[in-house]
Amino acid sequence: MKEIEIGGLTKEALLKRLDTNNIQINPLGEKLLQSELLQISEMKKTVVLTKLTLRELGLPTGKTGLLDIIGKAHEVGLEACLPEVAPFLRLASFKDTQSYGFEKKHRTPHGSVTVVSEILDEDPDFPKGFYLRKVDEDYWLRGYICDYEHQFSLDETFIFMSRIKK
Repeated sequence: MKEIEIGGLTKEALLKRLDTNNIQINPLGEKLLQSELLQISEMKKTVVLTKLTLRELGLPTGKTGLLDIIGKAHEVGLEACLPEVAPFLRLASFKDTQSYGFEKKHRTPHGSVTVVSEILDEDPDFPKGFYLRKVDEDYWLRGYICDYEHQFSLDETFIFMSRIKK
């Protein structure tokens, strides 16, 4: 489990901080960050995050869709993260495993971590959230898209929110 502080910035200030810290952002990440649907809390909050593979979450058979992942997380007392969590987590002292290999269509690269977020838009072409990746010395905040038919691998790693401290 990891605690990070989120909120307390305007979206413009958050974007500037990402830029100042040389965080790389892909076009889908830019789209999500620029969307009116992604709001940044005016008040600072501390959130407690948990990192698990789907197998550790208790989904040991077959592949699993996003709604199944969110449902199983609720069953074990975890929640989808607030959409603003991923950019703040990227800025925090989150230590990525070196990601390697090329991006594969319909799968996050090995070593990356998907931040499971509240779904802001049902459109399959609108980003569903972010994943974090480190390639060489570059830290990435990457948006991703998927529909509800997409199946995640049991060995992929995800971040969930376990609670908000005020």
